[in-house]
Amino acid sequence: YSTEKPSILRLLSFLNSKTIKWYFTAGYFNMHPQIKRKLVESIADGEVITASPKANSFYKSKGISYYLPEAYLYQSKKFLELIEKNDKNSQIKLLEWQNGIVNTIKGWSYHAKGIWITNNDEEKPCITVIGSSNYTRRAYSLDLETNAIIITKDEELKTKMMEEVNNLKNFTKQLTLKDFETDEERKINIGVKFAAHLLRDML
Repeated sequence: YSTEKPSILRLLSFLNSKTIKWYFTAGYFNMHPQIKRKLVESIADGEVITASPKANSFYKSKGISYYLPEAYLYQSKKFLELIEKNDKNSQIKLLEWQNGIVNTIKGWSYHAKGIWITNNDEEKPCITVIGSSNYTRRAYSLDLETNAIIITKDEELKTKMMEEVNNLKNFTKQLTLKDFETDEERKINIGVKFAAHLLRDML
């Protein structure tokens, strides 16, 4: 029995004010549907950080895992479509992280995961979630995860939390649905779409 998911969902249920801002990131972008719904339906503004396919550790790997970066990219597109459907384009941004190309000289992979929440027009977060979960279907059905929610009034700690978010954003650019129309590298194979749907609990 998972005590983590109910705690995360309860935490996200408090995103009911424009004075709050949230940040979410996961290295493998396949948000659990309940978490996705909470974020998209929130009143608060938010930013989601995900890995570029070229920052995914499976980029150009051998075998079936070769298609995983594209499968996660497809999930990014579906998330953007959901944002648009709910008229949240001005409220929620999807940022894509890349620093070089993974498995090449000076190329980094992206495995960050976490949630940060501010309160009452504060710039710095006062709440964060740390641990092993990627907040995916797999994390709550197949994997053994451990997370902790931290709530603080300590100004030094809040500053450190904001620095952590800003550090993650250093190598990001905003991803939009238009990028999928204009960038040939973002054309998603129909077989990948089918496989991503079929194997969604495994991603």
